[in-house]
Amino acid sequence: VVEAGKKITARQARQLGEKGLKAIKATDEDLLGNYLAEDIVNYATGEIFLEAGDEIDDKTLKVLLGTGEQEIQVLDIDHVNVGAYIRNTLAVD
Repeated sequence: VVEAGKKITARQARQLGEKGLKAIKATDEDLLGNYLAEDIVNYATGEIFLEAGDEIDDKTLKVLLGTGEQEIQVLDIDHVNVGAYIRNTLAVD
């Protein structure tokens, strides 16, 4: 069990995953500064709202909330053990 309002460490996340946890409910503030792992798409129209690798900031968060998505995948980048090197390289291309 993790105390409410505390960041989850990689070790805790791994242990929770081993116990069957598949998703974590996040607040808007938790999402800020993360990067999308997948495109956010309106499958009815084909419109791409946000692209994989986009950083979640105030602007993209507003778009994300407007899509009604209930689940999103974010890249596991902590800037200590895992860097955004590949994401940054792809963003430049």
